[in-house]
Amino acid sequence: MKQLTSEELEAIRKRAEAATEGPWRIGRKSPNGLNNIGTMGGLLTAQTLIEEDATFIAHAREDTPKLLAEIERLQTENDLYEMAVEEDQRVKERYVSEIGRYRDAINTALNRIEEVDFKRGEPLYTAYYVLLESFANDEGEPPSDMSRSGVSISDFKTVRIGGGNCE
Repeated sequence: MKQLTSEELEAIRKRAEAATEGPWRIGRKSPNGLNNIGTMGGLLTAQTLIEEDATFIAHAREDTPKLLAEIERLQTENDLYEMAVEEDQRVKERYVSEIGRYRDAINTALNRIEEVDFKRGEPLYTAYYVLLESFANDEGEPPSDMSRSGVSISDFKTVRIGGGNCE
């Protein structure tokens, strides 16, 4: 079954709103054996031979507006999910880009660390500052989120100096 268009849903809504007020009920059978469907006030709205059809018709007056309201609720929920998926994709793309920049900065730092003359100073201390410099912004300041990441000199005690890149 194809998806209902907004025009089709609006046409259904207008038909439901134009119908005789409910609730409807199944009344007594007519002398000719037909099931009478009408309003609680006795206004006859339909007749049918089949009792299941009479039940369906009697409930359609109240069921149709409920179904239309549920469709509207689900469409709204679906729209929210689609917006969330789009936002998740934008966030993912941003983080993938940031990860690439950090990977490049770490590789650059590791290459520079290999070039440093470690006989003049504390290798890990030097490595830490070379790495921070690689992450620095245009003003030469370490990134503001570096402290949130928990990076400290102790994180570099296991850095393998020489011959390797970060992947």
